[in-house]
Amino acid sequence: MLISLDVDGALDIPAAGPWFIGFMVGSIAGGYIWSGPGAGRERTQTRPRRPDADGKFSGGWRLALINAACALVLFGIGTAQLVLLSPTAPAVAVLVVAVIAGWALFRFPLPLQIRNGLLCLGLPVVWVALAFVGGATDQMALPHASAYGALAGILMGGRYWCGPQFGAPRPPFNGQGRRRRRRKRRPKQQQQT
Repeated sequence: MLISLDVDGALDIPAAGPWFIGFMVGSIAGGYIWSGPGAGRERTQTRPRRPDADGKFSGGWRLALINAACALVLFGIGTAQLVLLSPTAPAVAVLVVAVIAGWALFRFPLPLQIRNGLLCLGLPVVWVALAFVGGATDQMALPHASAYGALAGILMGGRYWCGPQFGAPRPPFNGQGRRRRRRKRRPKQQQQT
């Protein structure tokens, strides 16, 4: 979204088209191995994380670092929207309130149905309402700041940031994993004639 902004000469770079082509070229180039014994072969996907013996997912500094980096990127994009579009006090307040709301939604335990209802209905309704308000008041950053702020808050509130569970996801993301039982193949019985 940032690369297609047009703000009265503040961003005079027609970057949307080149960004899209560059992304496609990078995706194709990144999908193959270019050196070593497997040159020319497609990259294989890594195995998904599996739960521990107790059925829960563990944490660690690596997961915490990845999560923190994603939250900072989202918060940074929301801040950049404010700077480029409408650096007003209401827009800043929307970003801060959205971060706090997203954090509280996953930091404090709520029943899963209520949390899913707030995510599926609350975020889109707030975004649409702020889009109308932003269009009426010439503050087009309001809906985007709310979305980016809420996502950053969800990432921050969805993990443990101190203690022995550092980096581990909070409920419901650390729930019991479903394990599939492998069925033993029975040898086919040969029919005797």
